[in-house]
Amino acid sequence: MRRDARTARAFTLAELLVVVTIIVLVLLIALPAFGNLLRASSTSLAEAQVRTGLRVARDAAIASGAGRDTAMVFFYEPGGRVTMITC
Repeated sequence: MRRDARTARAFTLAELLVVVTIIVLVLLIALPAFGNLLRASSTSLAEAQVRTGLRVARDAAIASGAGRDTAMVFFYEPGGRVTMITC
């Protein structure tokens, strides 16, 4: 029996289901990893910003001289943003 040229190049339903299943499995494995990467990045950024703020407050305290007070005030906004002001 001869096969038509068009049907010889087509994918079967089973092959398509296998490919779709593999793609879904890869996504299920990759998405939590990307989520953890984003959380770690935001945590690292927050730590760096706090360290920088504390350095600025320390430098201001050293520059103010003896007998003068210096403080770092943290303002937390409901959206999750923190503002640091040296007083």
